[in-house]
Amino acid sequence: MKNQVLKLLMVVSFAIASITALAQYPVITATNQIPQIGDVIQISDANTFGFDPSGGSTGVIDVVWDFSNLISTAIYEHSYVDPTATAQSAIYPTATVAQASTQLAGYAYWENGTDYKAILGLAGAQAIIYTTPVVKEVFPITPGISWSTMGYTGVLTGLNAGEDSTTIVNGNYLGTPDAFGTVILPPLTFGGDPEVFEDVVRVHVTESFQILVWIFGTPLMTVNVNDDYYYWFHEETLEPILTYGTTTDDAGGAPQTTLSYQLISGTPVVSGCVTDLNGDGVTTVQDLLLVLSEFGCNTSCTADINGDGFVTVADILLILGAFGVGC
Repeated sequence: MKNQVLKLLMVVSFAIASITALAQYPVITATNQIPQIGDVIQISDANTFGFDPSGGSTGVIDVVWDFSNLISTAIYEHSYVDPTATAQSAIYPTATVAQASTQLAGYAYWENGTDYKAILGLAGAQAIIYTTPVVKEVFPITPGISWSTMGYTGVLTGLNAGEDSTTIVNGNYLGTPDAFGTVILPPLTFGGDPEVFEDVVRVHVTESFQILVWIFGTPLMTVNVNDDYYYWFHEETLEPILTYGTTTDDAGGAPQTTLSYQLISGTPVVSGCVTDLNGDGVTTVQDLLLVLSEFGCNTSCTADINGDGFVTVADILLILGAFGVGC
């Protein structure tokens, strides 16, 4: 019995050492994240009832966010067009792309560089013009590296008659990649398998600003606005695959909560007890040993649990995540 315990401890220690040595934080580069003219993405709003951005997990490493039961409430598109082809282009001369939505009138104007995305403002029935670009995303995105735009200002136009002006002041935006793992979204077709996205990085965004309403040169009203949002980014997908957040203010309005996800294909979930490699009905140290015995395999691998053609630390993590689970 003592020898068996020692053997088990050695195996687990080896597995943990392998994970520590080989695991790396995923990185979201700018390669597929900077919108280009002609790009279109399809988005679904979802019911927010009972939604938990932690996915029920208390950890931040290799989290599994299972949101496969989200209920779609509306579907719309975002499209990216040439800003010079829009009526308001003169207001945003440095814009590289204008974002339209079938959900809202008007455009959002973006100044995008090789490694960042910054919003210049929005124009529709009303217009928001930021005095300086508000940087929303900086690439690469990886846990532990934050970015911010502090002290931004802006002007609102097209509001009620009689207002001298409405301005935005004391704007602060902070993006913090705080977790990574796997996101599971609802299937694209009824009765199909959920859509799975690995190596996803979650970014926690907090933003605050003040809206000042001026009459005869005096600020008669100040509204404090706070945004608390989460965005889930996937390396191969333009824009976040999932967005959740709440906007609040002190003007007496109800909190506005948003939950949406992209309608795109991931990797289908493989049904069955795939971690039970020896077929004894439960995931045990025997299955872990089988994975370790084939570690590094890249051809005809029997211990390739996730089906990527290799036996890597990802397969070990699947074993450890299902350890002790019966089929």
